[in-house]
Parts: sequence; C-alpha cells; structure tokens
Amino acid sequence: MLEEALQSGAQGIQVLPHWYIVEAVSLLRARGWRVEVWASLPPRGIGRALEAFRRVDAVGVAVHGSVTDSFDKHLVEAQLDEVRDYGFKPGLALHTPRKAAEWVLKAGFKVDFLLAPFNKLGLYMDAEASMLHPLLLRVCRGFIAMKVLAAGRLKPREALDFVLSFKPPPSLALGVASREEARETFSLASKLLEELA
Repeated sequence: MLEEALQSGAQGIQVLPHWYIVEAVSLLRARGWRVEVWASLPPRGIGRALEAFRRVDAVGVAVHGSVTDSFDKHLVEAQLDEVRDYGFKPGLALHTPRKAAEWVLKAGFKVDFLLAPFNKLGLYMDAEASMLHPLLLRVCRGFIAMKVLAAGRLKPREALDFVLSFKPPPSLALGVASREEARETFSLASKLLEELA
C-alpha cells in the first residue's frame, strides 16, 4: 500500500511507532524509494519510539495529541525536549485543535509543525475550519491537516477541494485502507497540488 501511494504521488509518510510500519518504510528504502518520514509519538514509552524513528531517519516527530491536550506544560516540554535531543524537528498533534492551539500560544512553545484534524465536515474539530486555519498558522508557519477525509465520510475530490482552498494550504496526511484507495487518493491529491502550483 505504501509503495502504491508513493507511485501515485505521495511524498512522505506519517509513521506511527508500530514495528510493521517501521519495517515497511525500511523495505521501501531498501528498494530505492525516497520517502520522507514524519512521525507521531505514542502517549507513553516514547524512548523506544524515538529509537525506531531514528532508524527510518524521521524529519519531524510530533508529541501525541492526548499528551498535548493534557495541558501539562512540564510533560509537553519534556517530550519536546526529548524529540529535539534526538535531532528531529519537534511538533505537536492536537486532538482539540482550537483549545490546544490557544493553550500552546499562551504556553509559548516553539514547534516546527502541528498535526491537526481539518476537514469540511468539522469532524474531530472543536471549531470551524475558517477559524482554525489562521489560529494554527499563528502557532507555526505550517501545519499538517489530518482526518481530511472525515474518516471516510467524504469523497477524496470534495475533501481535497475544500482543504486546498485555504491559503496557504496545509500539508496533508491522508489515511487510506487499500492499494486502490491509495492510488485514487494520492493521484488526485498530486493533480490538485500541481494545479495550485
């Protein structure tokens, strides 16, 4: 499925700390694929995850959304420091993007990226996309939109047209469950991104 996604225009992968995902990325690299890795920590046991992300040369690593949304400044800062110590760009996943982004601004955290739910239906979001977009950009220069397809409730064309209508558009983390979905979704996303450029 990862290979199909890359053949269809995906430029990277959001890696979760599961051995089979890390192994799949390693296998793709052994076959000559260049794949950019952006990773997400688990809520606990982050040392093992950071070691796994080092093996696949992750660019950036996000603190888990449940940790961010705990609003525990010392815990979040400690995990961001560990991410930096490993040489990764630090990021935060947000499960309640409006509330969490406002807290991050108030706490004064410096991060390189955010992962946040962002879709036409407002699913998994605590504010409208039109309000979230400028707020997330105040936290850092760019964010990665996740849950773009609203857990399969939206067709790729409708979902992508909506998210890419924002200026500047966010990066996209698109979840797919089959080779066919990967081919359809990433081919369309690549085409739309080319049109924007």
